[in-house]
Amino acid sequence: MTELDLGRLLREKRSAARLTQQDVAQVLGLHPNTVARWEGGGGLETVAKFFDALDACGVTVKVVSELSDAPSLRDLAGVRRRLHAS
Repeated sequence: MTELDLGRLLREKRSAARLTQQDVAQVLGLHPNTVARWEGGGGLETVAKFFDALDACGVTVKVVSELSDAPSLRDLAGVRRRLHAS
């Protein structure tokens, strides 16, 4: 998986969750420009190598996501509701 692939995936999932780059940045405590850079494939080199390493070990992204129990990662649609409720 390349950096650009990861960026496109992030943009696709963010859009599907009806979140803005600002929403994601606010939840993660980042500047929106960081999210924009990630979506363009910038700054994701280490993440891409991480997924390559997992792949080499036979671990899929699906398995990684199933191991995550972080509510903000599991329920991105709920993020928008929490942000706009405050």
